[in-house]
Amino acid sequence: MQKVADERDDIKKTSAAIREATGKNPRGWLGPGLTETWETPDLLAEEGYDYLCDWVLDDEPVGC
Repeated sequence: MQKVADERDDIKKTSAAIREATGKNPRGWLGPGLTETWETPDLLAEEGYDYLCDWVLDDEPVGC
């Protein structure tokens, strides 16, 4: 995510693709290559995500 031009837009597009494919809103996020930015958790929360799996700590998801 550090190298995309607009992280917010990429998250929105990804969420829309998941909704279209499954008919459900995504709840959790595992970023490509665990490459979040400092803004990623806030952007995910804005988009309605409940948890983030990019932080490797005892295999526990982290709330957004």
